[in-house]
Amino acid sequence: MPPDGRVLRVISRVTIDIVPSLEEDMIDCLLAFDQLIRFSSYEIRRHGDSGALSALEKVTGRARALRFDVLLEAQFVDTLLSDVRTTVGLGAPYSITNLLDHGVL
Repeated sequence: MPPDGRVLRVISRVTIDIVPSLEEDMIDCLLAFDQLIRFSSYEIRRHGDSGALSALEKVTGRARALRFDVLLEAQFVDTLLSDVRTTVGLGAPYSITNLLDHGVL
């Protein structure tokens, strides 16, 4: 146990990029997932992977997307991903990062 009395838990950050049209479905899915600590979303521009870009996106060299950063205990990551696949759909790139620490200053 850390000196300040906190209980250490393995926390993961799941980052998921979706097309903007799925924003409400993703928010509904995450709000219904009781085990998450919190999530944030923001607009991004994706570059590369030209096979997944529309004709206009190929010309401009970028695609609009929304990124969701979700914090939750590592033991719930697989369940979250399954829920997102079922509720929001397939094809969204994601990554998982274990955090060394998190909190409020």
